[in-house]
Amino acid sequence: GCTLGLEAVTALNTQFRHFIQLICRCFMNQKLYNLAHTGNADAQNELGLAYLQGIHSFEQDEQQGIEWLTKAAHQGNTTAMFNLGLAYQELADQGINRDEHIKLALHFYHQAANLGDSSAQYQLGQAYMSHMGVTHDVDRAIYWYQKAANQHDADAQFALAELFLGKYNGSVNLIEAEKLLNHAAEQGCIPAQVVLARLLELGDKLTQDVARAAYWYGQLLEQKFPLDKPQINLIGLYAPQSIVFTIANKIFADLGDTEQNLASIERFSDFIRDIADSFNQNPKRRFDLPMPEIEMLNKWHKKLAKSYNPSMA
Repeated sequence: GCTLGLEAVTALNTQFRHFIQLICRCFMNQKLYNLAHTGNADAQNELGLAYLQGIHSFEQDEQQGIEWLTKAAHQGNTTAMFNLGLAYQELADQGINRDEHIKLALHFYHQAANLGDSSAQYQLGQAYMSHMGVTHDVDRAIYWYQKAANQHDADAQFALAELFLGKYNGSVNLIEAEKLLNHAAEQGCIPAQVVLARLLELGDKLTQDVARAAYWYGQLLEQKFPLDKPQINLIGLYAPQSIVFTIANKIFADLGDTEQNLASIERFSDFIRDIADSFNQNPKRRFDLPMPEIEMLNKWHKKLAKSYNPSMA
């Protein structure tokens, strides 16, 4: 008789499982495609995103994605309107027919925002703050941020809190700012957690409360990583260095030593670089890497260099 070793059986089981998963995906994708063709707006929105992002086994197709999102938006689907706004804004950010695409982005953001979509309301607030296709107008930004914040949108709550703390010459309202920071922080908004912890630690603008500051720094460490650059910059600007290194340790704890983790290693290197840059923006702070972190970083840089040039030892 023919016998298979354990490794061969495991490999066959893995291949069979992948084959079954592929069949299931194909079936679900066909079901989604058929449902979208019947006029189901939610399915059209999901199919549009699948084409735009090239996910769920759909080949990336920008034109198809926008067409399906438009079909859903014409049926009053506010999520599709918002997604269209994002799609056109991304095209504008890439420099493709910038003025036309910004105009289209704002059009769909307004459509969705007027129908109560909090994400679109937040994006309009951002547009008025960043002068994206509209005149810079703090009052209009606050108007849209407030609408989104009232629907518990954490990003809008944080943006509004920053204005109430006096950023960008906003109208100072420290009581409301603290409430908004708390609401956003409780929803896991990293920038809100960082800023709230820092203000409470120093007693800067808010009543000093070291215990609450410690709590929010602790919550920050419970977040999932990797972080995006704006979040890293806030941590670098405000969080104690001990918190920074704890986060760094948390990031590289899961890396291991395999070559498959090169992307994660690059992210960590970027994290350290961006954190250092953020520290250097504040003349009162100094970024000193302890020796274990320096040794680990050197090891990773060698690993990266080897991956790009296999002849390197």
